[in-house]
Amino acid sequence: MIGISSVALAACSSGGRTPAVVEPQIDPYYQALYGTLTNEPFVVEAMDLRRVDPKWWRQEVADPTGERPGTIVVDTPNRFLYLI
Repeated sequence: MIGISSVALAACSSGGRTPAVVEPQIDPYYQALYGTLTNEPFVVEAMDLRRVDPKWWRQEVADPTGERPGTIVVDTPNRFLYLI
């Protein structure tokens, strides 16, 4: 019985090395943009950008609306918010 269990355990181990996980490099611009805010009445912790698809990060785009500066436009079908 002991011999069988040791053989079963030996089958669970792998002879190879575990491949190293490479963390994606995040642009320092975005690290600063989403970093910890300490100049507010309450500290706002940094956001973990590895957990958010880059397509949802802030970005500058051409004004799709022609609205006045300072206007907030919500594009609900595409799930985007624009600060003009």
